[in-house]
Amino acid sequence: MSDSEKSISVLLREAANRLDGMVTRQPPANVRAAEVGTPSPTTPVQDWKSEPDVDKAAKLCKSKLLSQNENKKALLLRMDFEIRQKTRRDL
Repeated sequence: MSDSEKSISVLLREAANRLDGMVTRQPPANVRAAEVGTPSPTTPVQDWKSEPDVDKAAKLCKSKLLSQNENKKALLLRMDFEIRQKTRRDL
């Protein structure tokens, strides 16, 4: 997994945690749990990986990255082709 894919997955995970009302960072040791607010035991905790919206967003980000890479490759190939043709004409 590339660095950009890792950073995207981290951002998606943090966004999902914020949407679910989950705390992504641990409170400082000197803060009591009552001050932070503990979740109710009756509140179901959802796993962020099982969320269909997160899966859709991850697939969309991955497809955008792939299409950007394909566009860059196509541009480089076209530039290479044009440079080769120009050098042939100059010879």
